[in-house]
Amino acid sequence: SYHNYRDTDIDTYVEASQALVDRGYWVIRMGKAMHKRLSLQHQRVIDYPFVEDQDDLMDIWLSVNCRFFVATASGIDTVPWVYGKPPVVYVNALPLSLCASPINNIWAPKHLRWKDSGRLLTLKEHCQHGYGHTIEYEQAGIAVEDLSPAEITAAVTECEQRVAGTWVETKEDQDRQQRFWAALRNWPDF
Repeated sequence: SYHNYRDTDIDTYVEASQALVDRGYWVIRMGKAMHKRLSLQHQRVIDYPFVEDQDDLMDIWLSVNCRFFVATASGIDTVPWVYGKPPVVYVNALPLSLCASPINNIWAPKHLRWKDSGRLLTLKEHCQHGYGHTIEYEQAGIAVEDLSPAEITAAVTECEQRVAGTWVETKEDQDRQQRFWAALRNWPDF
């Protein structure tokens, strides 16, 4: 329960999964103890936690040999980048301080919102309030909100396009990245 802030509804990933299937990919949902099955039924979608002959070594093999990996900063996502491949797109991941990972990864954290004002936390505030326990967010008066299916799909689609070599980075994208990294470099715990 101390990590409840990391929980997310698997069905918010259906749109992104369908987008990948539409592009010809296989989608394999990983994990061990899952609350419910993925609602998307498709011949190229495998809900691996519910497969009878699941194997821990296969988890490692899949993590290293997939085209790219979608994760929530839950542990298994370290396997791909330890081996230097494939890129990881982190969605609904917290705390932001964990984003110090190898290049070519994408990080789209959960939204943090002040409960009293309803205002989203700034990047600086996000860094200052990167907690490891649900109760710490509650005590700070911060609501933790999942990304929308559209936001998840946008991050996953960007990763897929980067891997395929079809992503076109705009000047605005580059400027945002520079501002993001400048803000992180000014964070004392960076």
